[in-house]
This record gives sequence, C-alpha cells and structure tokens, in this order.
Amino acid sequence: LHSWGRPVRPSHHLRRVQDIHPPGTWTCGDMSDGSTGHTDDSPSLLTSILRASSASGSSRGLAPKLKASLDLLLLGLRPDEEYAEAGKELDRLAASVPKSSCGRGFQKGDVIWKCKTCAIGDDTCVVCQECFQDADHTGHDVSFYISRATDGGCCDCGDESAWDRKGFCSRHGRSHSSSEALAALPPPLASTAPPLFDTILSEVVRATASGASSSRDPADPRLVAAAVDWIEKRCGSFDGLAVLAAQALCGPICLPAGTPSAPPPAPAAPASGEAQAGFGASGGCGESCAPVWESEARDSGGEPFPCTRGSILELLLLRDVQMRDAGREVPKALQDLYLRLLSERSFKRAFAACYTANYGALARAHCEAALPNEDRHRGVAAEETLFSSQISVQFLNRPGLVMPLVQTGFVRTLLTTMRELHASDVLLWKPRRPAGRDWRRQLPLLADLRFVLAIEGVPKELLGDVQLLQSWLGMLAQMHGVDTQERAVHEHVAHENEMWIGAFNFFIGLQSLYTVLLKPLLASPALATAPAAALSAPLAGHGAGVEPCSLLVLAITALVEREMSQPLSQPPLVCRTAGCSHCLVPPSRAATTISFHLPLERFVGAAVQRLAAARGGEEELAKVAHAFSSEGLRHEGACGAEAEAAWLAAAEACPERAGLSAAGEAPRTAWWRRSAAEALLDGPLQLAAAAAAVEGNLWVRNGTAPRQQVHNYASTSPPLCRLMADPDRLAVQLAAAVLPPDTVLAALFSAFGYLPLLHAAAAEVAHEAGGDKVDLADAAGGASLLGHALG
Repeated sequence: LHSWGRPVRPSHHLRRVQDIHPPGTWTCGDMSDGSTGHTDDSPSLLTSILRASSASGSSRGLAPKLKASLDLLLLGLRPDEEYAEAGKELDRLAASVPKSSCGRGFQKGDVIWKCKTCAIGDDTCVVCQECFQDADHTGHDVSFYISRATDGGCCDCGDESAWDRKGFCSRHGRSHSSSEALAALPPPLASTAPPLFDTILSEVVRATASGASSSRDPADPRLVAAAVDWIEKRCGSFDGLAVLAAQALCGPICLPAGTPSAPPPAPAAPASGEAQAGFGASGGCGESCAPVWESEARDSGGEPFPCTRGSILELLLLRDVQMRDAGREVPKALQDLYLRLLSERSFKRAFAACYTANYGALARAHCEAALPNEDRHRGVAAEETLFSSQISVQFLNRPGLVMPLVQTGFVRTLLTTMRELHASDVLLWKPRRPAGRDWRRQLPLLADLRFVLAIEGVPKELLGDVQLLQSWLGMLAQMHGVDTQERAVHEHVAHENEMWIGAFNFFIGLQSLYTVLLKPLLASPALATAPAAALSAPLAGHGAGVEPCSLLVLAITALVEREMSQPLSQPPLVCRTAGCSHCLVPPSRAATTISFHLPLERFVGAAVQRLAAARGGEEELAKVAHAFSSEGLRHEGACGAEAEAAWLAAAEACPERAGLSAAGEAPRTAWWRRSAAEALLDGPLQLAAAAAAVEGNLWVRNGTAPRQQVHNYASTSPPLCRLMADPDRLAVQLAAAVLPPDTVLAALFSAFGYLPLLHAAAAEVAHEAGGDKVDLADAAGGASLLGHALG
C-alpha cells in the first residue's frame, strides 16, 4: 500500500483477488490459496491505512481511495490493488435487500414535503421528493418547501412513529425490527462490518481526544471523517448495517470511575492490533447494560430506556464542542451518521436516553462555545454545535418517546437547565457595548421545551405537579425585568443597544408557550384552582403529601417571593387626596429605566384570559381574585439617610402598611406591606408609563432602539401585542378588579408621574370650594393629562 504513504509487509492475505461470485451466491472472492478474503487482521490493516497520512504529511485526495478500500474490506476482499466494481457490487446487493425507512438527510436546496394527513407527529414530520412521488397522497393535505439549511433533518418515510403506513413509498416500510434487518443482511457483510465499524469508531475517539495531537501516529481527522461518511452511506443502503453501527456506537467503553458529566478524557489508545478491543463488552456504568439492539419494544411501550452511560455515543456527544476545535469534518460526519441511524427504532430510543441524560452538560457546552475567553472554545460558533442543530426534534416530537422521558423527570431537567444558565454568567457577552446577554444561545432550549409541551398530556402533567409548576413559575420570576435599559439624559449614547432583539425573540418564543401550557384550562377551568395534590394523584410519586394549592395561587406566591427578593430601594409615595385612604404607591420609574419583559405577570394574564374563555371559568376567576386580595407581603430593607423623611411620612400616613425602626438604631430598617394584587399591578403600569415616555420623545438620546421596542411591544401586524401588551393589560385588569378604586387610580397617576399634578389639582379644587377636602374623581385636570398619555 505504498500509495497510502506507508508500506505494509505483504502476506498471503494480501494476494491478488481472482474472482467475485455473482451476488446471489452471498460469497465473496476466493484467494489464490483457497482462503476467504476476510481475515482477522482487517482492523489492523484499516488502522494502518487511516494513520498513513501522518507519515506522508498529507491526506489530500486520499478520501476516495479510503472509501474504495473500505468497500473492498466490507466485501471481504483485500485492498492490495484497486477494484472499481466494489461499490457497484454493494449497490447491487443493496437493491435486493428490503429497507425499513428512508432516513435520507436533507441538504440545502432539497424539496421537502409535508402531509398533514399522513404525519403522526407535529409538522416536523416530512418526506423527501422521491418518497413523496412514489407514494399515494391523492386527496391529502400536502405542501412543500425548499430546505434552506445544510442540515435540514431527514426523511421519515418508513418510520411508523412519524408517518402513516398508508403514506409509505414502495421501497420503505417492508422491514420492522432489528432482527429482521440483520437477517436480511448478506452474510459477508454481517461478519466483516463489526470489526470495521469498531476500528473506525476507535479512531474517532482518538481523533476527538483533547490530547490527540500529541498521541503516537494519530489518524488524520479528514480521513477519519471520510471513514465516518462511508459508514453513513453504507448504513443508508443496508438496514442491517445501521443496526450494527448502532451496536458499535452504543457499546459501553471503560471510563474511569466517577467520570463527571463533562467531556470525559479519551481512553488510552490501544495497540494497533487491538483497536477494537473492549467495544461491546460490559463496563462503563457498572450496571447490566442490555444492548439496545436486543430490545424490540415499541415506542409506545413501557420499557425503560436503555442505559447508555459510558458508551461511545455518550463520549462523542459530550465531546461535540471540544472536537470542533480541531476541525469541522469529524463532528459534521458524526452528525450525518446520527441522523441516518435515528431512522432505526432501537437507536432512536438509545440516542434519546443518552441525549436527555446529558442534557444539562450539552446545553452548557453549547452556550459556552462562542464565549471569547481563553479557557473556552473561542474558535467554535454556537450555531455550529450539535445542540444548536435541533437534532432533538427527531425524538422529542414522538409521544411514545416523550411521555416516558417526562415521567422520569425530563421536564424538570429542562426547566432546571434554563434557570441555571440564566443565573450563571454563561450568557453574558461582555465585548458588546453595552454588555448584555446573548439570548440567541438559549433558543434551542426553548424549542425543545416547545416540542415537549406540544405532546398531549404533558401540559396537564406540568400543571398537576406542584414541584414542576413551582420550577416553571420560579423560572419566570427569575427572568423578570431582564435587559433593563437606562435613559440617557445628558449626552447621546455612543453605541445603540442591539441586544434587545435577541431578548425580544427569546421572550416572544417563551410567551408563545403559554397558550400550549394553559390549553387544559379550556377543558377544565378547575385546574387553575383545584388542589394540586388531587390533580396529580393518578401520577405515581408526583404531588404526594403537598398542601392544597392551585396554579394561580402558586403564581401569586412566586410573585410575592420575587418581590421580597428584590432590594427595597425607594420609599413609596403617599397619595394625600381627600376621599382617598392615604394610599402608598411605588414612585414612577418611566423617566429613568425601562424593561419590556414581565414573563410572570404575562403568564397570570394569559391564565386569566383562558379562564374567561372557558365555560364555568367565572367561578374560578372569583376564587383567583379572592386569593390575590388575601395574599400579601412584608418587604423589608435598609433605609438610607436621604430616604428617612419619605419613610417617616409613609409610616405616619399608613402606620399599618409602612414603618421605620427606632431612631436610635443604625442603620435604620424600613418595611412596607402590600397585597399581591398591588405587586401584580406595578410592573405592567410602570412599563405602560415608560412606553408613553418613549413615544413622548423623552428617550431620544438612547437612539432608535427604545422606539423600535415600543413598536414591537404593541405591534398588531405582526400581532406581537397578543404576547406582550395584551397580557399586561389583562394583568392590570385583574389587579384593578381586586383593589379599591382609589388605590388603582393612585397607582396610575404615580406610574405616569402625574401624582404631584393630581395633588396640585386637588388642592386647587379644595381652595375654590372653601374647604380642605376633595373627592379623587374631581381631579379632572390630572385625569385628562393621564388620558392624554395613555392615548
């Protein structure tokens, strides 16, 4: 094999191939010494071929030769000289073997067909042009589009979990199990493929190790990628080879005990003749790991997912970002191989189990990929990772796969991962001016959550589990007021804020989930107020022993806890108009700061909307209103010297709602008590006032960004207002229905900055009447100013 750059000692196994029998005989060429072509040294020979480029110093142009040699080895022949008919021979064999599913990966420019009549999952279930034309879709609801992505998913023809059997083409759907696929595989391939696959994957593990560049005689990554491409191509021709490749990927490897959930170190490189040792043996997780290809459980069955801890698949998934530092060829080839193998039912179950078990580590690695720090992968764009490719749609839109994952805690994993990423500095993007969060990197998590919630039964599971609901509401409360912007007063900003676009896109996606999650309220409004323990009784192990509580009461609790976690910054204002019971209201922030993101308040508004639309929801709304009026909070904080006078005035006006510690104490502590309805009212009112200030040209020194945000916030075309401004108004209406009228009006005037004008108008009316009291409704001057601002 001098053409590979490394001479190999000749042996009787490398003699010239004399003949190839017709494909119907299922035999390969005989050697001149009477032995069959395949021998046990094929893996070591392949290893030498893969590493030959290191000796020659270049692998350019060797990939086609490598694939031709792999075809020869797969047929049981020796690659001592070229045999151009090997690929054609394999194609002839493939034509006589039944195929279970298509699994063809879509590339940019491919025509992709949808059929709502045949699709079993969501609208991500599609077929290729060839399969569509070969099937009968007469009278079906069909449409097509052109793929704009390089990795646009794969064809679902033949996959019974995604496509109706009546819509299968004539070539797919004829084989239904791994055992049938193996039985249909020609015998030479069944014996030659496993050692070849094991050897190639062992070289992939070596090539993706962090120390691969320093290892002895490493294989060139481009040749390794070519070998993986060859596996993907041949698995597309033979279902049996796909099963064998799944065996090789899911086979456990020996990892050190206590390996963390992070890219684990590569195992020690084996000797040349032992490249395949250890693959497929027991090990890894220390448990009895039944090979996934031995289980033929249906997707809708109740069997537990296979254990993939310590498998090659897990190792390669966790190294996805790390391996991209050395080049894009190997991870791109692996991604294509995964998509091809996901058409095999058992591998799809194994991949789903492995992917979701390591979901947190994969998400964090994806979010860290593009951070420009020396200790992170600064050469990798987050858009290039496997996590960002949304390969998870291949199993997260299958009810039979998703429900077992949900019952084993995958929804909790999703919510916990999003909360942890938000709480950390992973999303911070400091080189931008001004610094902010890069919300785009969390969009794949949002898409995964949307896939899961779209499965029937998952929303009710989340609403009926108190712990899951608390985690969801806690996440919404944690994201309150993000992307806060400060008003520029003296000079125009040097760099206009562009980070708001990513934040808007993220929260539009997040708030679009409310409709899906709250869908059960239309059928059963009592879900909003019924005891959660009763709802979750049918779910084993969920909600047992919890106190009776409800969806919106938990939302109130989350709202209160969020308010109490915020620092008590400014003292409240006192509304002293006659006829009003001296209300305490938050001061206006419209002229200083603005944030368009109030996810918890909007979730409450969306829930109120659902209850109002449901038959029988009026009674539940009455219960919600009572809960908002009864739940209160006592907010405490340090009082600065400059705020003492304001706090003393508040304590004097409303001693039951505000107070200040004794004068001798240092530092002094202030407290303020208000209802949850007041807390619900504050955020949307302040945002409405800030939006009016932007439209009134008070934020012109911040550039065009604030006005663009206001336009999107209240936009009717596209109707973004349904996700932002409208839920805010519903939250205000709910709070206003609970609170006394004077408190609501005082909060309105305070948020818009008109409370001093209201006091002045009230004083003028009182002076003209010759008295010292006036009803709040007589302050027509202040009300007209507020109406002008609202208009």
